[in-house]
Amino acid sequence: MHVETRRQENGTLIRVKTGQEVAVAVYTDEKERIYLPGGEGADSTYYNEDPTFLAETENGYAVLHPEIPDNVQVIN
Repeated sequence: MHVETRRQENGTLIRVKTGQEVAVAVYTDEKERIYLPGGEGADSTYYNEDPTFLAETENGYAVLHPEIPDNVQVIN
């Protein structure tokens, strides 16, 4: 498993190269945001607002986080 972050104009692109399903926990200014695998119609009781899901790529997952993270952890 390999995690790569890249700063972009509209946030930080987080890519996880893996062959298994994972979630990504991002910590920014002492706040936690967890991105789950799934998509439209996927159920999650973790958030009260509309969740942002990890996008599946050909070799893992990716998500655009709107801020510069202090820490990124992959949960498998």
